[in-house]
Amino acid sequence: MKTKSIQEKEHVDKLEASLKDYIDPDKNVISLFDTDILVQVVKGQIDLNKVALLELKNRGLDTNGKWVGFNKD
Repeated sequence: MKTKSIQEKEHVDKLEASLKDYIDPDKNVISLFDTDILVQVVKGQIDLNKVALLELKNRGLDTNGKWVGFNKD
């Protein structure tokens, strides 16, 4: 049975490999995140999907990036 640290390293290695193909190094804004924020994301305390959805809403955009206007709540 693998130890937790070996499992975590393998998980990180897989993530790094998949992200190299996914994240454009010129647009890697995640590297600008404060460490505390990244730790909260990893622990599941912050859901980046919800953060992105809220930001799109604040910009008046739908989930496809199409202008839909601002909600007048």
